[in-house]
Amino acid sequence: MTNVHAVVPEGIDDPARPSGGNAYDRFDLLGPPVLSRSAVLRDDALRHDTERQHAGWSTARMLVVDSAGRAPVAWTGRAPDGPWGMDTDGTARLVTVPTSGDAPPEEAVLLGEANGVAYWAVRDPAEIVPGEDPVDRADLRSAGAALDALGAGLLTTAVAVLNWHDTALFCGRDGSRTHPRAAGWHRVCEAHGHEDYPRTDPAVICLVHDGADRVLLARQPVWPE
Repeated sequence: MTNVHAVVPEGIDDPARPSGGNAYDRFDLLGPPVLSRSAVLRDDALRHDTERQHAGWSTARMLVVDSAGRAPVAWTGRAPDGPWGMDTDGTARLVTVPTSGDAPPEEAVLLGEANGVAYWAVRDPAEIVPGEDPVDRADLRSAGAALDALGAGLLTTAVAVLNWHDTALFCGRDGSRTHPRAAGWHRVCEAHGHEDYPRTDPAVICLVHDGADRVLLARQPVWPE
């Protein structure tokens, strides 16, 4: 969605005669929301095709995400300053690593396929990226807009699904341990085989403005000055 219409109570503006700056004006987004972009095939059938997963494992790529939602990123141009920085004139490339072993580990999540390459994600065991400098990691806040569609889609999906796994270790019905299935896209409890899936929560982002040149901004106390 790139076309947005601002609707206001009757009498404030005339929908038939919108004018620059009035509250009913239409405006066009410059592009799709940056974290909604994706360039991978992630059909449900891929998650259940273990033969295909094993066949492509040797050429697959692994994305390593730490507990803060950060992944290795290579910057071209100026990188954001500090962990809360978002101001950059450069672009970012998500850094993935080759897979190891004969098959995907149980905790790995299949993010999808692009150009014949499967992409997986795991939570950060330090030995996967030996010698990596932690300052070269970035989260979605600092790098999301600078990544290309492939990188943005991979990191957004990885952060969301891995965070869900961290909080879904036990069954909400019987309290038994759960284990990942379908390449990390659902979990099954040991006691009764109950299935649990990642949450899908609708979200709405709004711009509140005065119909002219002022907008309402808000901030959290934890944000830096």
